[in-house]
Amino acid sequence: MANAKIVVSLTAGASLINIKPIFSHDSKYLFVCSRSVIKVFSTSGGNCVHELRGHKKLVTGIVVSSRNKLQLLSCSLDCSLIVWDYTDGVLLKRFEVGQPLYGLYRLDWRSDSYIGLTKPQKPDGSRSYNIVNVTLPSGQTKRVKIRVLKSDACTGTKCVAVGSKGSYVAFVNNRKLIIFSTKDEKTTEHELDSESKFTCVTCHPTSPCVATGSSNGKIHFWRNIWSTDSVKTSHHWHSLGVGDLAFTTEGSYLLSGGSECVLVKHHCMSQMNNFLPRLGAPITHVVCADDNMMYATCHSDNVIHIISNAFKLLHIYGGLTVANWTADQGQKIPVGLMCDPRTKAVVLNGKPGHLQFFSVQTDRQLFNLDIVCQNYISPENLERPTVVTEIERAAFDENGVWLATVEVWDDQDFTPEIRLKFWQFTDESQTYVLNTTVELTNQDRVHSLKFRPCCGGGNSLDPMVVTTSSDGKFRLWTLVDDTDIYRENDKWTCQSVGFFRDLPAGAAAFSEDGSLLAVVFDYAVTLWDPGSNVFQQSLLAHTTQHVRFLCFGKRRSGHLLVSATADKLTVWDLLSCAVLWSVDLSVTLLTEDPKTDILAAFTADRNLFVFSPSEPRPIYCHQNVCPVEVIGATFVPQTGQQHNYGKKSKLSWQEDSQLYFIDKRQQLCTITLQQNLQKAHGIQEILHDNLPQTPFSQLMSAEKKSSGQKSTMDKDAPVGVYSRTDYIRELLSTAPHVQPSVTSLCATFIDALLLHKKQDSSNKEDDDDDSEQSGTETESDSDLDMEVTIETQDKTRMKRKNRTQESDSDLDMEVAIETQGKNQDEAESVEIDTTTVSSDVSDGPLVDKIVDSDFQWFADLKI
Repeated sequence: MANAKIVVSLTAGASLINIKPIFSHDSKYLFVCSRSVIKVFSTSGGNCVHELRGHKKLVTGIVVSSRNKLQLLSCSLDCSLIVWDYTDGVLLKRFEVGQPLYGLYRLDWRSDSYIGLTKPQKPDGSRSYNIVNVTLPSGQTKRVKIRVLKSDACTGTKCVAVGSKGSYVAFVNNRKLIIFSTKDEKTTEHELDSESKFTCVTCHPTSPCVATGSSNGKIHFWRNIWSTDSVKTSHHWHSLGVGDLAFTTEGSYLLSGGSECVLVKHHCMSQMNNFLPRLGAPITHVVCADDNMMYATCHSDNVIHIISNAFKLLHIYGGLTVANWTADQGQKIPVGLMCDPRTKAVVLNGKPGHLQFFSVQTDRQLFNLDIVCQNYISPENLERPTVVTEIERAAFDENGVWLATVEVWDDQDFTPEIRLKFWQFTDESQTYVLNTTVELTNQDRVHSLKFRPCCGGGNSLDPMVVTTSSDGKFRLWTLVDDTDIYRENDKWTCQSVGFFRDLPAGAAAFSEDGSLLAVVFDYAVTLWDPGSNVFQQSLLAHTTQHVRFLCFGKRRSGHLLVSATADKLTVWDLLSCAVLWSVDLSVTLLTEDPKTDILAAFTADRNLFVFSPSEPRPIYCHQNVCPVEVIGATFVPQTGQQHNYGKKSKLSWQEDSQLYFIDKRQQLCTITLQQNLQKAHGIQEILHDNLPQTPFSQLMSAEKKSSGQKSTMDKDAPVGVYSRTDYIRELLSTAPHVQPSVTSLCATFIDALLLHKKQDSSNKEDDDDDSEQSGTETESDSDLDMEVTIETQDKTRMKRKNRTQESDSDLDMEVAIETQGKNQDEAESVEIDTTTVSSDVSDGPLVDKIVDSDFQWFADLKI
């Protein structure tokens, strides 16, 4: 454990919408690419049933196999192409491509050829792609054949579409539409007569018709595509660029979506349209199932919607919602990263005006809390996005009963709208309900929002909140009784206001026992009594730089205060009001562990330092913990055994709480041991090592865990007959739908499970005599039930009848002898062992026996 490898693991935040998802042939599953993993979602239950892990780099394309509809093909930047059995989540085959593939499209059913995208080898970093023909090899060859069809053909995966039955390929490049025939490899070009550019293309499933979307919102239908004088008709509903297009299975309708957050269903033969509005975020991909019963839409906030053909929302798939996607610059997550004390979920900005609660234990989003209660309105121009009301500050109390938020609307032209809201968790609704709203009309932006610990020092304190703003004041908010004749109620009100030398107020923090309040005023750290709002002390370091972060120590470090500027980290001893220790460190983020005295500091050069305020030497250091800047971090208390760290491990400081942090790309990460990561994510390499938990797999697992020597069954099996392990592997390696009937396999399968005994003619007569004298009880009815003969049924039935009569007569004789006490010792010495097989046979040919454990689970199959 002490020498275990430490890795930075991506917990959540991987994009689900970069690659267009696809439905299975029966619409029971939806396949979604998430970095190097393919998630298999159930369209009926809405949960993730499998995670296909086999690629080492980003997955760039997926398609249902042309040969087998129960298999899935995926390509990746790791120059490999993998065939999956998605029903069991099993990796079947891996092919080497030789170069990265950036897209994969099916040509036609019953064909081993596909259309792929590759990048040309250009030093200028061009974003264009080559269209290539990808042919899967036959036999034992693992090298895929690649042949270039068209160079520098398109600029994205949505700019390529395959025509009806793979007869042609349509792709767009800027203002040109090119039709490529896969039969004679001829091309026909069409050009857009406007200044707009093509954004996407799709092909009609049955007729030679192509639909294209443009940047001005128009949808063009191109007919008679093989002629230069093609017939073009236009539909114009979208006010912004068309995000994606998709025909239904019969081609009667065309689905479109874009930045308006509306799914539009166009009737191809008329101007009739159906709409599903207010989907929450711009649409980036549209997919139609093969049975035409449901659609899938991908949205820019990293959410996928499953919609019925009647335009009813069925399921929502989403990981970590991308926050503040409307802003190209500025803080992506203004509230940072917090931990909900009730659910132990991380909380951060979600959709515009929402807080999302994401469970790191189950890797799923719990819910979104609507704070501003406003629908997102699409802009008139993409160059000037709509100004939305955003949540800039949020904080929980230590019990998770109260939540405080600060929301701001500021368009830089009018006076900003700032609201402070207090939310109370109710057991009836199991969510937070608005309690108090305060309009901060005469104040500047709120810089800090903190709750006072309610149970500090063993005494129960009244709830209190401190807010600071750049107007040079901090305000203390308390909960007061607001009961009247109509209802019992409490509300929040401002108790007192404090200021210091007309300096702007910044960070604030309460001590662990709640008896002391520290507030930053520019370069000075001031101490206050929160109960009376009386000034106590000011701490002035030998610097004029602004103090950015402030944090009290806990437990044994409760008398210490940590402050950080742009280039220095300082720890103050409040007993002497002096600097305990200081270090030159450019801290960009500082967070504390709620259960210990551990603090984590992230620096400008993306390094992590974990330390205790009482010790100047760090507990743990990690250089270059993230390739981009970390913008949020929090400690989540451990629940269960999702992370196991020993006392000798370098990560023993995470035994009580796990550190999670999020970067500018909004990817949630944590630091863990590689063995914990491999345990959480199974490795899928070969078929017989990744079987589902069935009686077959359990039997094979028992064979693997044996001493390594060949079993008696395999050793004694005659030449030309499969051993048990070999036969089962051969049986499982064949697709179920191509196997013969169960009745034809039953006899061979039972024979593979039989224990074969070598015949010895010299000892046969002695064995027969011994079996007649001492084997009467062994050949009883209970033992005969386990015997399975390979002879004909008539002969077996006759043998069993004779042996039963013989056993009954012998048993009657034993009872008579037992009363006289003559053969009592001999009768007691004969024991029946149902877990072993008798090695003696009374007469007749050799009879094979089945082990009881094998027979039991085989009988449960009810073949």
